[in-house]
Amino acid sequence: GELHATGNALIVMIATVALVLAERSEALDSLELFEAGAHQRGSLLDIFSVQLWKGYALWHHGQLDEAVEQLRASVKGAASYDLGRRVGGFSHGILCHVLVERGDLPAARQALEQNADTGDASDGTRHWLHAELALLLAEGRSEDALAASERFEQRFAAYRDSTGSPWRLIRAEALDRLGRSADA
Repeated sequence: GELHATGNALIVMIATVALVLAERSEALDSLELFEAGAHQRGSLLDIFSVQLWKGYALWHHGQLDEAVEQLRASVKGAASYDLGRRVGGFSHGILCHVLVERGDLPAARQALEQNADTGDASDGTRHWLHAELALLLAEGRSEDALAASERFEQRFAAYRDSTGSPWRLIRAEALDRLGRSADA
């Protein structure tokens, strides 16, 4: 509650995402509280942020249908604010991940292709590229997934053991599918 009282959306979201990655149920409570405040303030940008991170949290809690609903609303919010590809990388990337988990690969590909690699090392780009890795593997494109994981490793070396983008799992599965389990 104290962080929410500051009105600093960035700090609240960083703390909430940490709760999501730690698989703490308080994450959804935090998002509900932030959402109520966003509606009280009339902040559409905060509402868009809540939709994004609520979708992320719901995905991590296995509530895929609800996550898709929130993330699609987030995609619309990002577009209405013309926030650009870096911010859109979050929404499109996370939506792609959820759709891959649901087995809807055409919709996942469509979500991913609504954005693009911006060539930087921002968090939005990291989420988008990690989603691309997952989609390539789900599409049976193991060679492409392996090559993309090598590029990901070079750009995001600091995220080697990140729970937020576990790219090494995708690489290991791609190597296994290519008959190279010993390299995994």
